[in-house]
Amino acid sequence: INAEYMGYQEQADTETIQVVETISYYVGLTQAVKEMIKRIQKMEIARDSISDNLAKLQERRPKVVKEEEARKLDLEINNTTQRRDEATREVSSIENTFREEIRRFHREKQYDIKQMLKAFVDLQTEYAAKMKTSWESVIPSVEAIKTD
Repeated sequence: INAEYMGYQEQADTETIQVVETISYYVGLTQAVKEMIKRIQKMEIARDSISDNLAKLQERRPKVVKEEEARKLDLEINNTTQRRDEATREVSSIENTFREEIRRFHREKQYDIKQMLKAFVDLQTEYAAKMKTSWESVIPSVEAIKTD
């Protein structure tokens, strides 16, 4: 009976280790996804702020009469436009990379779940074989019991 208990314990330990390792991996990935979403949101806020600033500068432009002020404002508008365009490219690039990573994560998750299920089936099959052997070893003892 002690050997049977050890078989149960060994089986449970193996299954637990596999599940815990996989869950820990996904918890880490989920945290990384959260951090990336925060980063994208911050980048979007910065881009939107630059766009708002650009709109204000462009609103001021028709009101500027002095040539020197107009030239400075035009330069500021040009620089702000470049910063906005760069921020837009960065956000777009990060979002595209993020989407690709999410797709890869989904593929990995499907593969991992398939592997976990396969491993679980293999462990259960192995366990069933051990239990069959264990029960078969009891048969001679049962048959040796004399009945009246």
